[in-house]
Amino acid sequence: MKNIEKPYVVPLKDREPYIFLEYGSLSADSHAFIFTNKNGCFDIPAAMFSVIFIQPGVSVTHEAIKLAAQHKSLIMWVGEESVRLYAVGFCDSSKSASRITKQVLITTNPDLRLKSARTLYSLMFDESAINTFNLDQLRGREGAKVRQIYNSIANSHNIIWESRDKAPKILQQCLGMATSCLYALCESVIWMSGYHPSIGIVHSGNAHSLAYDLADTLKFKTVIPLAFRLYSAGQLSDPFVQTRHACRDFFKSEKTMEKLFHNLETIFDVGHYPNS
Repeated sequence: MKNIEKPYVVPLKDREPYIFLEYGSLSADSHAFIFTNKNGCFDIPAAMFSVIFIQPGVSVTHEAIKLAAQHKSLIMWVGEESVRLYAVGFCDSSKSASRITKQVLITTNPDLRLKSARTLYSLMFDESAINTFNLDQLRGREGAKVRQIYNSIANSHNIIWESRDKAPKILQQCLGMATSCLYALCESVIWMSGYHPSIGIVHSGNAHSLAYDLADTLKFKTVIPLAFRLYSAGQLSDPFVQTRHACRDFFKSEKTMEKLFHNLETIFDVGHYPNS
């Protein structure tokens, strides 16, 4: 039997983080991806990017998936600018293995989990005083602070605020879609970083727990104010679609993905952790 030479796998640290592809076809030859769209045909070296985002309108061949697996490149099927995450093509990555191990060790160690939770809430509210709080106190502070933030944002738009459930229906739709878009972007960042979205720091028991945690670090600085602005501006013939498009444009212009990468690494930067 002929021996098949395995391709050299470029370390993730030496690659570009990701590339977005839309409206075309992704195929492959033995050494490179080939992306074809209305502008022509483009070669993409197989090991150039850690992640390839497949946006709407892209067809992918079996050979392209095979090449991605050989070079340990992650394939993710997403909506525009990752406001939806539909599927993830897993790859064998030592980075993922080590980071998920670290993630589990932190979340199962009470002291490290508390330290990570304090960091998360510090990012969420820009407060340093909570570094003395325990987990129950942090959750209590979150509830009070969230009510305060909603009231403040609503007042700035001359909206009487009681609770999200009692908000006008269109505003509820804007808030729901905006947070949903942020959760999808967070889950993409988590997969790309080598962590697992189901293992949360504060949230738990859900397949998206860490995505909810990560979203909390930016939610009240990004998509919640955006949803209120859209509602206040009026003329929302389709709140779901218009909010999704607004989130897509906002994420791109404000480099939200890059900020989420930073926050995720900050949350898990708790110093040394046990080896077993």
